[in-house]
Amino acid sequence: MPVDWSKYPPLPEPPTLPEWRDTPEREALWKEMAVLSDPTSGKTGERLFAAVLLADAAISVWWIGPWNTVMSFLILLGFIPPLVIWFIAAKIWRLAQEMRAARRYGMVYMLKPKYRNIDPEIRAILTDRPEFDPAEFRKYWPSAESADMAEKILKIASHYWYPSGKMFYPNDPLHLLFFGKPFFFTPSCKSVAVPDEFYEDIVDEFNFAEWEKLSVDSPLAELVNACLETIRNKIMKDKQQK
Repeated sequence: MPVDWSKYPPLPEPPTLPEWRDTPEREALWKEMAVLSDPTSGKTGERLFAAVLLADAAISVWWIGPWNTVMSFLILLGFIPPLVIWFIAAKIWRLAQEMRAARRYGMVYMLKPKYRNIDPEIRAILTDRPEFDPAEFRKYWPSAESADMAEKILKIASHYWYPSGKMFYPNDPLHLLFFGKPFFFTPSCKSVAVPDEFYEDIVDEFNFAEWEKLSVDSPLAELVNACLETIRNKIMKDKQQK
C-alpha cells in the first residue's frame, strides 16, 4: 500500500541500505518455503503442548485422583512417544514439500538464501540517532490513530527481541525494526531472525494477512497503514452485515 508522505510531518531522509538479497530464483523459492505451515512451531505448537497438559490433568483427576503425583508424571511420560513420532513426521513432511518446491525451480534441494550481512551498515545508521523517546516518536505520525498503531507494533516486536533502543521514524525500513538482541545477554545488536509468532500476533491483533505485499525493505508506515486499513475494512464489513 503506497504511503502518502505529504500527510506526515517533516521526516529525516530515509536511510539507504545496501543490496543484501540473494538471486531472484532463490528468493522466490525461499518466499514459497516461508509460507509452508509447520504444525510443530509457533502458536500451533503451543496449543498442542497445552492440549497435552490438559489431557494429562483430566486423565489424572478422572482415573487416579488429583493427588497422586507419581502416577500423573507417568501418564505424562506416556504422551511423549506419540508426540516425538508426530514431530518427526511433521518435519519429514515439510522437508518433502521443500524438495518438491526446489525441483520446480531447478534445484536439487532447498538452500536458504545466503544474505549479505548488512548489520554494520544498520549499526552505523542507528549509532548517530537519539535514544528512543515515545513522545517524540508520536510526533512524526499524521494522526493519533497511526501513532497508536505504530506503538502497538513496536510493543509486539519487543515481546520477541530487545530493540536497538534508538529512534524510529515512519519512513524507516522494517529492517531497522528487526535489528536488536534476540536474548538479553547477547553481546551486541544484530539483525534478528523474526519469529513466526511476531507475524502471527500482527495477524491476530489487527486482522492483517497480506505480508506478501511487504518486505523488510518496506517502511514502517506502510505496515501501520496496512493494519489500519484492514481494521477499517472489517468494521465496514461488519456494519454492512448488520
